Order: sequence, then structure tokens, then C-alpha cells
Amino acid sequence: MKIALGLDLADRRCAAHAVPVGRAKKSQKEFLEKFNKDFRRVKTDRDELHRMIDVLRSDGNEIYVLIENSTITHKVYWILVEKGCDVVVAQSADLLRITKSVTKNDDNDAEELAAYMRRRLNGENEFKAVVMAPPEIMSRKMFIRAIYTDKTYLSECKKRVRARLKIMGADLKRDYADISCDRSLMQLRSTADPYLCYEVAVMKETKARIKDGERYISTLFKDDPYYDLLMTIPGFGMEISAYLSTVIIDIDRFDNVKQLEAYTGLVPRQRSSADSDPDCRTTHFGDDWAREFLGYAVRAHVMWAPDSIITQMYNRLRARGKPYKKIITACSRKMVSVIWSVLRNRRPFTTDRNVLQKARGAAAEIEQLESELFEEEIEKKYAEVA
Repeated sequence: MKIALGLDLADRRCAAHAVPVGRAKKSQKEFLEKFNKDFRRVKTDRDELHRMIDVLRSDGNEIYVLIENSTITHKVYWILVEKGCDVVVAQSADLLRITKSVTKNDDNDAEELAAYMRRRLNGENEFKAVVMAPPEIMSRKMFIRAIYTDKTYLSECKKRVRARLKIMGADLKRDYADISCDRSLMQLRSTADPYLCYEVAVMKETKARIKDGERYISTLFKDDPYYDLLMTIPGFGMEISAYLSTVIIDIDRFDNVKQLEAYTGLVPRQRSSADSDPDCRTTHFGDDWAREFLGYAVRAHVMWAPDSIITQMYNRLRARGKPYKKIITACSRKMVSVIWSVLRNRRPFTTDRNVLQKARGAAAEIEQLESELFEEEIEKKYAEVA
């Protein structure tokens, strides 16, 4: 018997509900009724979840689980996958029968999740499945976020220090572009101002953490081909290249560039009675940090790659008087197509159209002949960008 299991997750306990996917015998219905009564609430730990699955599998049943994406989804997902379950994760925004329910509680949510899963197995696609990154990929992603958070905090420290100097009416010996540089910190400390001395200590410690983190990124992504390829795109630094590598995971799981654009949440929303409209806001599905990093990359890219299609698009939209945020969003979507081309064709970035056409049309035989030259090209491009 195929069983659709809905789990409404919580930190300590989750609500469970199981239903048959197709027709069920009387004994099977009685079995599921007893299961739903005994496992109405389950502790969110490995032992209890494994015990629950063992009970459902007692007669060789096939189990298909649906859970919502939340802070503890990764933990439960990998516990269930470890047990051999077929697990699907959905975004809460897609599950309208739950989010817009007037009788919303844990039991009803679990029942609705089971019903969603049953309909999915019967051919109804009411929601998009979320791709769950392996634990090691998630660890890398959180590590890069921590470094970026430190960089943001360092920037805030610089703003506070400059504001304090204005209040004091004090000036440094020169106008430093980076007020956190070593010479600037020495002069700030010499003011003997308690607040500035404290901020100096904070900035030194934060800079040291960032430096150690960036050094570790180079080691962590040393053998990552996506990281090396993304680093060849002007405007892509270590953190951006590393983070997007962890978000994409495998470029071959996207059949076309539109799927990658939709995955990053940079496509227009769809109106209820019409196709997608360019004037609509973007869907904002996917990883918020990835979209933010893409925006930073675009801003840097237009400065360092004047001949690229991204820069040409940026200048064209500015000349038409488009709002700055919309320009960055449009260019970010175009940047996704560049990322697609670079990663899909396993070729470093270039603004030469002839080279681009050759790379896009390269056959398998050509790729084998150029494999050695390809490695040298990556190293050369990486050195230039770095």
C-alpha cells in the first residue's frame, strides 16, 4: 500500500497524519486510523521518527512524506531520508489550503499536507518541491553568510566612527578611503576617546575574522569547478562565487536558463488571468541572499566589464530613465543567463562573441581535445580576476 504522510513540524513535537494514496482495504484503513491515533504527536528526534516509520512499514508499505520548509526542516528531512523515505519539501506560500485556512491548527495542517501529497502522487502538481542541499553544502552556505555578516558589521562600525569624529570635530591626518586600515586605526586610538578606542578593537577583531574566513574559503572551494568558473566573471568575489556555487549545487538539474531564473526568484509574477507581465514584481522565490549577492555582483561588473552584455543592458536602461532598483533586478536576471552559460558550457567568462558562440556550440569531441587548455585558461582567468 502506498501511504501519503503529512508532518507539521515544530521544535519539540510534530503532528503526523497518514492517508492511503489509492483504494484501501478495510484492514488497511483500520491500520491507518490506529496509526493516526497513536502517532498524533511525535517527538522531533531521530529515535521517535524512525519508530514511526517502522510502524508504517510493518506490512511493506511505501511511504511518501510531505513537510513544509522551516528552520528544522533540514534536520527532519535528513532523518527521514536516512530511513529510506521518499520526502518532499514545499514552501508554505504554495500551500494555500493551509496558509488561508480558517481552521488552522497542527492536526488540520498535518491532514492537509497528507492530502497534498496524495494528490501529488495521483498526478496533481499544486506546489513546487524545494531542493534540499546536503548537510555539507548547508554548512558552507552558513559559513559564507557568517563572513558576509561580519563584513556588514564592519561597514556599520566605519559609519559610527565617522559620525563620532564629526561630533567631536576631530579630523584624522588624512582622509582615508578605508577608515579601518592600520594607519587610520592607530590615529583613532591616539585620540584616547573611550568610544573610538572600543570601536578600534572591534574593527581589528572583525577584520581578522574576515581575513581568516576568506582564507578558509580558498581552501574549502579549492576543488569546486563552479567556484573557479564564477570567479572568472568580473564583479564576482570570493564570497559571491562560493555562495552561488552552494545555491546552484548542480547546474545540470536545470533544463534551461528560465528554470534557473525562476529558481533565483528573478522572474515576474503571474497575474491570475494572464501570462507573466514584465511590469509585475518578481516572485522573490528562492534564496534571498543569492539575489542580494547578484545585485552586488552586477554593480561591480558594470565598473570592470564595459564591453559585456550586462553593462550594455545597464547603460541602455539608465538612458531610458528606468528606476535604479528595476535596472539592478533586470541586470541580475541577465547575469543569471551569463552564469548559466558559463557553468553549463564549462567555459570561463568572456566578452568575445566569437568565443561565446564557439563555447555554446562546442561538441563533446571538441571538449575532450580542449580539456588541457581549458584547465590552463581557468587558472589564467582566475589569476587575472584575483
